[in-house]
Amino acid sequence: LNAVQPAPGSESDKRAAPSGDRVSVKALKSFMGDEGMKSPDSEPFEVTRNRAAELRANGLVEYASEADEDADIEAQAKAAADKAKAEANARRGKR
Repeated sequence: LNAVQPAPGSESDKRAAPSGDRVSVKALKSFMGDEGMKSPDSEPFEVTRNRAAELRANGLVEYASEADEDADIEAQAKAAADKAKAEANARRGKR
């Protein structure tokens, strides 16, 4: 049994996460977390994108569908583009 603690501000702060910031995942291994006890026999469940990344990094879950994976990839790309734009604007403002 794996016990996985969420990082500050992740699943324990789910009430603040907009629905677009959540994805469905399916447990690959049994674990206990803020989501309760999950196992490969559990139904898919929703978590924040950050929590999904933590659980995936530990090999505990996979995306429940390709649509969730595609949406997460798009969100990551948009966040990276927004960050690059903000950094470019900050550099221009420092001249």
